[in-house]
Amino acid sequence: MKLRNGIFSTEQYNGFALDMDNIQAENPSLRGDRIELTYTGRLPAQFRDCENARVSLIVKPRDVRVCLRAYRDKKNLLAVIDAEPPEIENLLDRFFETPNSGSTGLESFWSGVWFAHFVDWKAAQKSA
Repeated sequence: MKLRNGIFSTEQYNGFALDMDNIQAENPSLRGDRIELTYTGRLPAQFRDCENARVSLIVKPRDVRVCLRAYRDKKNLLAVIDAEPPEIENLLDRFFETPNSGSTGLESFWSGVWFAHFVDWKAAQKSA
């Protein structure tokens, strides 16, 4: 998983890679309405002195959008992450199919929505 250089900004991450082992996919989501997982690994210089680093995933039947979010001085920082399908599948499998099963931290409606989209996304990946 690598940070994508800014499209609407001048942020250049130069292929900075996140350490997937430091994405806490076995823990509940930090939000009840979307998948946000604590990230405890090394951060790029642009995120220095940030609090609450997390990886956020928006799952759609044909697409998964992944980003790194953090706070610094009450401002929300965001960087888009380029992730390969196997990386996404590994992360979401760990989130949905581990001790989290039934206790993802998501509200029940959103747990159903995101899990259904994940199942549809996995099926689309197999047919592609």
